[in-house]
Amino acid sequence: MRILGCVVVVSVLCACDPEAPGATGTVDLGPGADTSGFSWLHVAAHADADGELQVSDLVLESGQPFEDIVSRRVALSDVSFPWSYELGGGVGATEIESWRVTAWIGATEDEVPVSGDLWGSTPFEVAKCGRMGFCGVRSGVDVVIDTTVE
Repeated sequence: MRILGCVVVVSVLCACDPEAPGATGTVDLGPGADTSGFSWLHVAAHADADGELQVSDLVLESGQPFEDIVSRRVALSDVSFPWSYELGGGVGATEIESWRVTAWIGATEDEVPVSGDLWGSTPFEVAKCGRMGFCGVRSGVDVVIDTTVE
């Protein structure tokens, strides 16, 4: 019975833990950013192992979302800037130390930014967690939306 109890506890812990680390911070608009014509604010934390994200990396030809992503989408009508966000939680173990929060404002609910969307991005490092690799929620990852996706 004791072994069964341990299996249940481990199963519950594994099922509740996100597959990626998280981040908290604010999203704000840069000078001159015009949100008219847009309907959605998207915020995503994604692996950025090489640390060199380019705008072209955001517009995925396959239309598929980023790998290892934790994301949130909210109607722009429900947002006032600066807007506080929280992505992920729990342990969120990963083998990748370098991550990035990317926020974009779009006209559609697409899971990736498309040409014409407004975006901004901020890199962050995930804390070392011994043999688990890297994990946790990083606070203070603030993003300014100030660029148009080409």
